[in-house]
Amino acid sequence: MSAIDFNQQAIAFAQETQKASFLSEVQQAGLDQFKALPFPTRKTEDWKYTSLYALTKQDYNRAIQTSELAADETLFVIPDLDAHKLVFVNGVFNESLSDFSEQDGLSITTFSQASNDQQAAISGSLGKIADTTRNLFTALNNAQVNDGVYVSVAKKRSGGKANSNCSYNDCSETSLLGFFSLFL
Repeated sequence: MSAIDFNQQAIAFAQETQKASFLSEVQQAGLDQFKALPFPTRKTEDWKYTSLYALTKQDYNRAIQTSELAADETLFVIPDLDAHKLVFVNGVFNESLSDFSEQDGLSITTFSQASNDQQAAISGSLGKIADTTRNLFTALNNAQVNDGVYVSVAKKRSGGKANSNCSYNDCSETSLLGFFSLFL
């Protein structure tokens, strides 16, 4: 596989990505930017010390889009940690393995379950922080986004628990093209 093949495969995956109406602008802008950017090489200033050659030497499979974990649940237990626990399996939020309580000034919801106000806040921030005009992979992340977790903390909120975020991959394929859920 060449850099061209990698780009074509990534574009195909992005075009297959489930579209949520409030994310479609970010997805399309990411895809357009990804198509416009060249694949980084050692001649690219920001990548001169990092070879991406290995990325072009394998085929990729779409990551398993399930949040089920067939493993020992004690993997993500940290003894004596008093924190909200958000668990992601294969990049998908798993509410049943997570442990959090909504308190005054704290709100946790998935993008797919977000209210209209939360969707407006997500779309107002998503794709605006990291620079997609220079980084091919940031653009690809935006093109692939389809769900995530929105954590909202009210201004002047003090006290409360910290957040502990645990991510696990439970997959049989070794070469995967998948994107983890986002936090705003």
